[in-house]
Amino acid sequence: MKQNLYIRADGGKSIGLGHLVRCIALGQMLEKEVTITFVCKDAPEELSREFKTNGFAFKPIKDEEEFLTLLNKNDIAVLDGYDFTGEYQLIVRDRCGKLVCIDDLAKGKFAADLIINHAPGITDADYNAQPYTKFALGPAYALLRRSFLKKASAIPEPAVTASVLISFGGSDPLNLTLKTLKIAQTFMLLKHIGVLAGASYGHLTSLKAEAKNDSRVVIHHAVSEEKVAQLLSETQLCIVPASGSLFEALAAGCKVISGMYVANQRRIFEGFKSLGAFESAGNFEADELKQAINRCLNKQSHQRKIIDGKSPERLLNLFRAL
Repeated sequence: MKQNLYIRADGGKSIGLGHLVRCIALGQMLEKEVTITFVCKDAPEELSREFKTNGFAFKPIKDEEEFLTLLNKNDIAVLDGYDFTGEYQLIVRDRCGKLVCIDDLAKGKFAADLIINHAPGITDADYNAQPYTKFALGPAYALLRRSFLKKASAIPEPAVTASVLISFGGSDPLNLTLKTLKIAQTFMLLKHIGVLAGASYGHLTSLKAEAKNDSRVVIHHAVSEEKVAQLLSETQLCIVPASGSLFEALAAGCKVISGMYVANQRRIFEGFKSLGAFESAGNFEADELKQAINRCLNKQSHQRKIIDGKSPERLLNLFRAL
């Protein structure tokens, strides 16, 4: 009988979908070893359908006590969110067999048996953890879904010439998608402008209005994981924030422009920037973004391979050792 693994994470328009998406990636990596249940206070319908498509159980909850009552001593619990304090982690760990935390801030005290942080440059010394805590740190443990892992381990496909793909994640509450599209449209060298709008993107009407008079622009709304991976592998240039979207773009092998606009993106942004993984657009201010596009269009370079697609086997070995 398989061991139970409960994943506690949330997502929506205000906090984005990144926590849920990377937890789906983890679930795909572990599904043959454990029985997986997603436990969420907030999860958009599109993501709850994706849980079921992947064969994961889904348990909506109203409060944390509902989550705690699910746990038994032989279970594994995974927490991914910024509100799970060290004190709460101790309570969870006391209820279950082992605790795993997915993190990107390295702030506060941790009680986890395993901490996963796939940002470059992070070390166990950055954490206030326990003597028993193990670590899965850096892009070698990239939490990517199957379609992107396949791209990471494949030979890059020829890209569509003079093409760009704009992607600001599942919700984009600041509507940087529209701002970036308007800037990209000023570059006549760009012949194909793709725009990815996620499942919780709330500005679709204004985006379509901007795109309707420009035949170069194609909007892709709430498309599948497989379609996103395909679009990334076909584009010459991709503009993404320093989030899970950056990992996906790097895995696909396209040239990347990236930046950051919230504090939880800083470590990923600075880590990959230090590796020369992308052209920096800073905080996505208009001038910085224009300059980054100019630099990319006027120089020949090949995307450096940073993500090797082998994170599932590495993470699986760590989970087996818990």
